[in-house]
Amino acid sequence: MSKIPMRRIVVDEQTYLWRRRHHHAESPEGAMCEEILTLYAQGFGKSALRLVFKGDAEWGAGDFDAGVIYARHGTLSYNLNRPAVVAALIRYMLQQGWLPQRERTPRIEAQAIPLLELSRAPLERVSVRRS
Repeated sequence: MSKIPMRRIVVDEQTYLWRRRHHHAESPEGAMCEEILTLYAQGFGKSALRLVFKGDAEWGAGDFDAGVIYARHGTLSYNLNRPAVVAALIRYMLQQGWLPQRERTPRIEAQAIPLLELSRAPLERVSVRRS
């Protein structure tokens, strides 16, 4: 498996590096899809923020399109490949106390789907209803 390259984004005059990857996690119900967004302030990789988006009853995670968190009963989705979504999450996590230049260990959010709405990340409408 090849390493996914980091992408650059500038948010409020600070450069961050980020990548998104699709993952299958084992659960009692079988393999579950999840999307993982890893980001850090440039030069501060040890204080990475890892946001794990696990599919649940309301939202699916990348089953159809890698990087897309989609409403299971509707046509709304969040696209983790879009810089606007990543920027909203960065700003929100900074407001919640993430200190990417000071922390010495990675921070992990094990279920980050609620952060999408809280961060006011831009929603998209998909043309196909998924259930």
